[in-house]
Amino acid sequence: MKRFLAIFILVCTSIFLSIGVPVLIHGNGTVEMEGQEGLVEQNITGFSFRRHTAVRIYQEGKLIGTLSSPSVLNHFLKETYEKEYEKDYPDSELNTGADVNVVKEETNITYENADDAILSYLKKNHLFTLKCEAVEFADSTAVYDRIYVLKKSLFTESLHDFLCLFVSEDELKELKNDSVNTSLNSYGSVPVSLRIDQKITYHTAYAPVNEVYTDKDAVFQYLCYGHDTKPVYDTVEGQDTLDGFAARQGLTREQLIRINPDRLNENSTSVITGSSLCVTYLESPLTVTVVKHRLVNETEDPALSYVVNDAMAQEGESVLQEGEAGSENCLYEETWINGILMKGTLISSYTVKEKTDEIIAIKDDHTPLSGTGSWIMPVDHALILAGFEDYADHEGIDLINQYDRYGDVKAADTGTVAAVGYDETEGSYCVIDHHNGYYSHYGHLNNSASVQVGDTVQRGQVIGQIGASGSAPGAMLLFYITQDGSDTHLNACDGFMDCEAYQQE
Repeated sequence: MKRFLAIFILVCTSIFLSIGVPVLIHGNGTVEMEGQEGLVEQNITGFSFRRHTAVRIYQEGKLIGTLSSPSVLNHFLKETYEKEYEKDYPDSELNTGADVNVVKEETNITYENADDAILSYLKKNHLFTLKCEAVEFADSTAVYDRIYVLKKSLFTESLHDFLCLFVSEDELKELKNDSVNTSLNSYGSVPVSLRIDQKITYHTAYAPVNEVYTDKDAVFQYLCYGHDTKPVYDTVEGQDTLDGFAARQGLTREQLIRINPDRLNENSTSVITGSSLCVTYLESPLTVTVVKHRLVNETEDPALSYVVNDAMAQEGESVLQEGEAGSENCLYEETWINGILMKGTLISSYTVKEKTDEIIAIKDDHTPLSGTGSWIMPVDHALILAGFEDYADHEGIDLINQYDRYGDVKAADTGTVAAVGYDETEGSYCVIDHHNGYYSHYGHLNNSASVQVGDTVQRGQVIGQIGASGSAPGAMLLFYITQDGSDTHLNACDGFMDCEAYQQE
């Protein structure tokens, strides 16, 4: 009898173990016992000697519930996609969310039907992903960013538009076909190469629905500013010119047009008072490097020298040889990164007109040197960022050195340093008395001027470096002229020097 009882107990135990509580081991190392309480209320209804497939749905390792059959979920995803997503996300399909695990398992336990509650939980919590195309950006070490687009063509078309911010449509086509004509027969520039410094790869993926781009403009905006940057807008004021408004933001006209393609174009010459324009320059996840060749005609300023002539009847100066500027045709190779000119290297040059140096006789070495009246641009490779009165209270011209952001500042004419100091608006400044009734002013210098009050400076002598001191929004030189006994600012481009060649194109 005891032997029979022992055999009976052993058989019952074996049956229980065969239909009992299996152990589930998840990929994250957590252990779940079958029959655990789910996020959706669902009771065990019994046991069966015939094993069947249970479909358990987990969210971040926590059981949501067990579906009645494998086909239920597939049908639900297909139906939900067709009803709610197909219109906005065509030619795709729906899947469960990235933090949802679907576990299929053979079991003897039966559950009450909670399909509607489980599927409602998925829908309520938006636990879906959408089939799409992942676009990944990698540098030399690793993938550093990615976006999801419904179709690859959506990204490639947006990328094309983004590249056309830096070269024209025709130039981009020629560069892609390696058919660009790099020879220059007239003044101007031509792109000779374009490259994206990162590697772009594509692969099919599933992503949360709200992370999938379906709009070309949105992808273009991402390429301009990435995920996090929110562009800032500013209002055009009454006295603003196009150049003036741009300069107030530390931008060139070209850069302002580039970041406002919907409001401005290359033919824009003015802005409307009260209109709002983007003033945040590109902060793209991509680095687009364009190399250009530029042919320009550059003025070669005459050298200035003094000779002592003791035989002169009185103190003063006498012009022995008039100076005359020459000119050169110069070919530069320019490197532009995301539309910002970073470097210019001289490739070749030839003289168009020989310069004639100026020679002036003076009584002795202590003779005060007066201005020659022949003014030169105070920076090399100059570009006028903003002209005189291009925006409110701007009584000067803003200059940049296109090839050297913090390049040298030179005396525009000969004279004596009258003042150096710092002002909240003009920043570090220098004033030169030219002893002919005129004073030249140089503002926004980087650190202090390299000359001192009382120093004699000759035309073209370095007196400091370009900076962003005072109220300057970026590296630039503020330059203007005054007369004896007057605080009125005079426009250096109005009769003092020829500024036409230095205007923005």
